[in-house]
Amino acid sequence: VMPWRTQVDAIATLFLGGQETGTAFAAVVFGDHGPTGRLPVMLPDTEADTIDPSSDAQVMYSEGMKTSYRNPSFKAAFPFGHGLAYTNFSFSAPSAASCAQGVCVSTTITNTGAA
Repeated sequence: VMPWRTQVDAIATLFLGGQETGTAFAAVVFGDHGPTGRLPVMLPDTEADTIDPSSDAQVMYSEGMKTSYRNPSFKAAFPFGHGLAYTNFSFSAPSAASCAQGVCVSTTITNTGAA
C-alpha cells in the first residue's frame, strides 16, 4: 500500500534477489541496464484490497483461491505482471491460421525506440 505513489515519478522495487542483487540494482540505477522486470505479485490499491491478518493460533484460509490478483473484489495499484520498458513498440496486424493446437495467432513486435 503506497498512498504516496502519485507524488513520485517512479518506484523501483526488487524481487527475488540473489548473490548479484546489488550489482543488478546498481546497473539499473546507473543506466547500464533498463528496468525491464515484471511484478511477481499484485500490489494493492488500499488496505481494503488485502486479506486481514490474524493473530489467532489457528488461521483459517476462508478466502480460498481469492487471494491477491485472483480476487475480483480487490483493486490493484499495480497488477500482477505489471512493468514498464523505457522504449516504444509497434505491433503489426495480427494474423490467424490453422495449426496443430487449433488456431494460432501471430503478430510482429518491433522496438521502435532509441537503441
